[in-house]
Amino acid sequence: MDGSRAGAIGSIAPLDGPQKPVGDWTVMVYLTATDLAHNGPPNIREMERAAASMHPGGDVQIVVLYDQWTGYDAEGRKDPKYKAGMGPFATGGGSQPAWSTAGIGLIAPATTPKEDPDVETSFTISTAEVDTGDPSTLGNFIAYAAQLAPARHYALVMWDHGGGVEGFNNDDFDVLPNNALTTSGMVAALTTARDRDGVAFDLVAFDECLMSTTEVAYALRDLTPVVVASEEIISGPGYDYQEALQAFAGRPAGQVDGDDLARSLVDAFGARYVRGGGWIRDTLAAVHTDGLGGLAAAIGRFTDAAKSAGPSDWTTIAEAWSFASYFHDDEEGEVVVYRDLGQFMSQVAASASVPDALRSAAADVVASLGSVVFAKTDDARQATGLSILFPPLENRIRKTYTAQIVASGFESATGWGSFLTSYFAALRAMPHPEDLDPIWARNDHGTASALDLGVPAGTPTTATVPEMNLGAGETAWFQFRTTDRARAGNMVRVLPGRGAAGAVVRIYAQDDPLHPVAQGRRRASLRGLPAGTYLVGVTATEGARSTRFSLSVAAPHPWRRADAPASNASRATAEDLGTISAARLVSGLARSRADRESWFTFDTGRSADAGSTVSLLGQGRFMSLSLYDEAGALVAAARGARNLKLAYDASGAAESYSLKVTGAPGSFGLFFDDDLS
Repeated sequence: MDGSRAGAIGSIAPLDGPQKPVGDWTVMVYLTATDLAHNGPPNIREMERAAASMHPGGDVQIVVLYDQWTGYDAEGRKDPKYKAGMGPFATGGGSQPAWSTAGIGLIAPATTPKEDPDVETSFTISTAEVDTGDPSTLGNFIAYAAQLAPARHYALVMWDHGGGVEGFNNDDFDVLPNNALTTSGMVAALTTARDRDGVAFDLVAFDECLMSTTEVAYALRDLTPVVVASEEIISGPGYDYQEALQAFAGRPAGQVDGDDLARSLVDAFGARYVRGGGWIRDTLAAVHTDGLGGLAAAIGRFTDAAKSAGPSDWTTIAEAWSFASYFHDDEEGEVVVYRDLGQFMSQVAASASVPDALRSAAADVVASLGSVVFAKTDDARQATGLSILFPPLENRIRKTYTAQIVASGFESATGWGSFLTSYFAALRAMPHPEDLDPIWARNDHGTASALDLGVPAGTPTTATVPEMNLGAGETAWFQFRTTDRARAGNMVRVLPGRGAAGAVVRIYAQDDPLHPVAQGRRRASLRGLPAGTYLVGVTATEGARSTRFSLSVAAPHPWRRADAPASNASRATAEDLGTISAARLVSGLARSRADRESWFTFDTGRSADAGSTVSLLGQGRFMSLSLYDEAGALVAAARGARNLKLAYDASGAAESYSLKVTGAPGSFGLFFDDDLS
């Protein structure tokens, strides 16, 4: 390899001199800090602990390009998301005082305790600012790292914000003009590394949001055999590098391949984030790229078959779109939405109403997808591993997206852009296309999708479900558990809303979802039902445009008051709600005494949203809701007997917040939404 032909990285000149000994693996991490800067040092510390646990004969090195963040743009304007604690940071165990440009470091094994936050690794620091949104910087870093730590196997991890095929590693508000990598730019950098410098990657991973798209993986198909990425938003802390690199801990050189490392990344991510319940930032998948040509061809057969689709077929396709899990980001006020490819195609393949050619083509896509995804987390929504751009009607297909899929050959192989154009045209011809928009709870696809309300707690024991929109004739499903026989007054009610007067409520025992134990229009009584688990189906009126409703469950309550959760009476013992990235209801909460505080924590992850809200559903009792930032400063507060709503910033900087609930005892819920109306 002749890395001398590579360019400088800021003031860091290319390495020259004698060839260093060739190791087994070198893991390169391309870290663009931006407004995620406060997560950089903890991740580097994890890498240092991983380096300390490597097998003595493993011969593995980790090289990081660390682009720290200033928070100021080329005109000297400060990013409003910049706040104390975002750097810059010192390195070298304090021997290199805080610096704000970019540096390259060969990760040193940790020698200080885990609790010590200071980065021990020393970096070669550029005196000039570096644009990590420039593909040439990525290419030059790869050449430098391969000279610094040559190896038989290479892995590349991209670290920062992600946004799918259109852009990632957003080097903004960092002295130089804002810039970001695109998929075509990354392809150019990796192609140069392979052809000029002889560096080929066994694995490329993205510690970034929304990068497990079919379009991105396809673009990289000739440059790496394995891609690891997430369909969903990634939480602020990102990968657990200490655990993710454990593939190297117990094995000597020559016994770890790209598949082993990919599985280790996926397993570590699952251990950190897969929690069940409402937690949804839990997707990570590993893909074999040699099968992506076949997957693209299968998608192409599907889009060809769709050219003959009639109005009813497009309705089925739209319903399948509504069923599939969605993953989204907010780019300058415009929502970019990806849908799970396997879930969408599975719904079309299962439909008896579409032509055989369309159904067969969709089934081929599902089969092909299953053959390329070889490891994934057991996430809450059972995502299939790859998403595809599939926005709602009101969003246009941006020119940047079209340019990227044309450049990679994805459009010519699949015809996906043309399919989207036809789909939108068919949707506009439908009487009420807005009725196809998914309801926030995603619970309108059979009993398996039921929104779990848990065990309604407190006195009175009432669970309230925020308003949702249901299409004509559709059924939304809910599930709850009771701990006592129901008495008079215990019931499930549909609260007033557009079209709600005609809604039918049916209650089923969990083990018999075919025969209702109670039913009625707008309400159904629980009286006499024993303790157990019940399903509730709310069906909208046939022929109605749509039904807008909310739900109240007045369940039998225990004889004594209790706290739920039982041990969150202080900020130090707050209940961790994880990462909030979409509408989410937290129910089954209760406080036993007026003088007891209930504390909760949550974070906002690595995706930029315009803003979000949290509401306290307090059952008409006088209560207080207070929101605090990570430093403990009060952000907002509200008091009253009605539902209380507070707004908070979800800028993409992985903010952490605490909530305190006080006031009248009894049951309550928390509802998170991205609606600021």
